[in-house]
Amino acid sequence: MERICPKCGQSSKDVEFVGEFCSNCYPIEIKCPSKVEVARCSKCERLLGPKGWVKESEFNFDLLLRRNCKGKFFDAKFDTVNGLAVFWVKAGSTDVKIERKVELRIQKGICSDCTRKTGGYFEGNIQLRGEEKKVQKFAIKIANVLEKESFIAKVEELKEGIDIYFGNRVAAIAALNKFGLPYVRTEKLSGERNGKRLFRTTLLVRLAEKKKE
Repeated sequence: MERICPKCGQSSKDVEFVGEFCSNCYPIEIKCPSKVEVARCSKCERLLGPKGWVKESEFNFDLLLRRNCKGKFFDAKFDTVNGLAVFWVKAGSTDVKIERKVELRIQKGICSDCTRKTGGYFEGNIQLRGEEKKVQKFAIKIANVLEKESFIAKVEELKEGIDIYFGNRVAAIAALNKFGLPYVRTEKLSGERNGKRLFRTTLLVRLAEKKKE
């Protein structure tokens, strides 16, 4: 039996129907705000996401949209350039594309790493010792990793080697493990906060010279 869509007048002979409506006019409810907000650090320009502060190139804007919208959509994309939220929903056996205007607003803030860095905070240092060229080579590699994962408070070039003062000891240890560098770890009491003792960590790395054959 032929059906006519009460909204657009199309026939069931020409398009698929879902209930009393054609798939194009089938009422689909999607609750979506007119704007979504995300914080950007005014110093390092990273954005605050579900897993912490990340570079804009690593930020999942689609996930941000999905967490702020509700409805029976199976996929969603956030076109931040044009301010469009694009949803795909099932209407019968047809995939229907729906667009909503959603503004992305950037709020200025400052991340925890930059707050600590500005205040001169650090959790310890990596002491690189050994042949000068080898020390410099690994200092650059380690610094690149630490800048991505946390921050570097300062770098000191000494006669005996290079000291890298890091903001996060977990990130520092992970960096050394990444390059397969053995280290000697020592802890020094640096103070107390809320009844809890605070320690600074020193990771001593001795870079052995290659044996001559």
